[in-house]
Amino acid sequence: MQAQFKKRALVLGVSASAIAALVACGGGGGSESGASLSPSQVQGKAVDFYLSQANVVFTDCNNQTTTTDNEGNFTIPSNCAKSAITVSGGTDIGTGLPFTGVLQAPAADLTQGGTALVSPMTTLLAQVGTGQSSVLASKLGLQASDLLNKDPMNDSGLLQNAVVMQQLIDQIAKALTGLSQSTGGTLTPTAAAAAAAAAVASVLVGSTGSADLSDPTLIANAIVTAVKNSAASLPASVVANVDAIAANLAALIAPVIAGNVANVNDSLDSVELSATPSETLASLQKAGSMHAVVDSVQSSASNLLAASISPAALRDTSLSDSLSGLGTAVAEGDEDTITEAAATLGSNVDSNNLGNIISRVKYKNFLRVDSISVNDTVVPVASAITLRGGTISSLKTSVTQVGSPFGYNNSEIRAGVRYRYNGNELNAVIQRIVLTFNSSNKLVAAQVPAGTNFEFVLKGDTNTRLSVTSTGDNLLDGSTGQLVLPIDKLQAKLKNSGILTAAQVDALTPKAPARVDMALAIAGTSGQMVRVRAATGHGNRTKSLPVIRINAGDSSVVGYGKRSVVTLLP
Repeated sequence: MQAQFKKRALVLGVSASAIAALVACGGGGGSESGASLSPSQVQGKAVDFYLSQANVVFTDCNNQTTTTDNEGNFTIPSNCAKSAITVSGGTDIGTGLPFTGVLQAPAADLTQGGTALVSPMTTLLAQVGTGQSSVLASKLGLQASDLLNKDPMNDSGLLQNAVVMQQLIDQIAKALTGLSQSTGGTLTPTAAAAAAAAAVASVLVGSTGSADLSDPTLIANAIVTAVKNSAASLPASVVANVDAIAANLAALIAPVIAGNVANVNDSLDSVELSATPSETLASLQKAGSMHAVVDSVQSSASNLLAASISPAALRDTSLSDSLSGLGTAVAEGDEDTITEAAATLGSNVDSNNLGNIISRVKYKNFLRVDSISVNDTVVPVASAITLRGGTISSLKTSVTQVGSPFGYNNSEIRAGVRYRYNGNELNAVIQRIVLTFNSSNKLVAAQVPAGTNFEFVLKGDTNTRLSVTSTGDNLLDGSTGQLVLPIDKLQAKLKNSGILTAAQVDALTPKAPARVDMALAIAGTSGQMVRVRAATGHGNRTKSLPVIRINAGDSSVVGYGKRSVVTLLP
């Protein structure tokens, strides 16, 4: 099985030019010549997603360098076939953004025609040694040989682990550089990345059972270890108090990193690979998967937050709870909540850095979920719900438009719902819902236009995919103004499709007493991002909602939503 991530529960996708380059590129060598590689040449490949025009250094070979092509390929000089490798810079074609991390591969004796893979997984092995490959692989639910030899773009589980791992390492590295800045240290970004990778690897090796890379405890342990790994580049005042400072930094930063990592993980959950890497990237873009990755790459919250706390506060173990509260508030992204949490730390928080943090995590354009109802009963936005009624007939949500959540596009969304019951799973995606808001930004219409597809993927006793075309469906409860996701009508569409029997549909219908794992996701159409946040019930305060992926093959939707376990009573 794959690594056990917590299911928790978007700005730039795969650029068209990057995909075009990926399709057009024939697998040439480094950019020095651009010519196709001879099969006899020793080749390498740099993969987070593929890194284009990245700098490759052969660290055991007089630091000779080359450059990757648009597919991450590079040629290894004949006299460097036994060298360790470091890759930095260039552009990650998955996000379309500059690659700011550092990838490494341990030294290996490559034969002619072999390929040296440089990825987040080989980066871990470069820190702890290839002898730990079996241990690391077992923690991540992978095969040991895959860590060194398999291109993540050709294995969905490896791809998910690699991208999540790189974001975890990058986020910890950003926190380390923030700590160095605030304390007068000399830690470079490259050294921070190495310290973070070594910390994550050692914590994984020392953990028990399967790894949950979004677990705040695992992340906190990795931060503590990374701070200690960086001691040589930190001032004596930090080294003298390293245990307290490392623990406090972990309390402060772990909630922020956990939120980013979990969103990246869930956006790539159970991805189905296409025939080629370029088609896989295009599918991820269409679903909206890349938004969470880009959000994480662009996030500077862990760096700014670490740099905003005074060294005195980081040394003070009595402030651990207050620091954790501030980190949690930043992860939620609400200005009032952040300001209130920072006030408990008084002058220990740099006001300028705090202002920068607020400006970067506060969202002005989003859909606000004011309430959620199941079977017309208002339920909390919580991970566990108890409900009476014998079955689940509908999900409803009151929605308010804040700012311009759709940008310059029409106010349209895609919505997906998933539930797991009695060994069966239903995934349903509505490809297009046109929303209308009044002058008070309240929802007054929600229509599925005729010709829109309802996509279904069923797993369990019945394994099938089917598409049902709408003749025009109204999804607004006129009496309450709520957006409706009618579970009973989705089941009726399955029944009326003629593909499933009444007995098969009945087996998919939850019946009390039961536990039903439910998830809801909302995203923009055509892979566009629409942010969705939840009202807290305290004035205008809102909190973040997690990223959820509803898998429906090529019609999957990745957006903001909620996952809850419903205990269904008669």
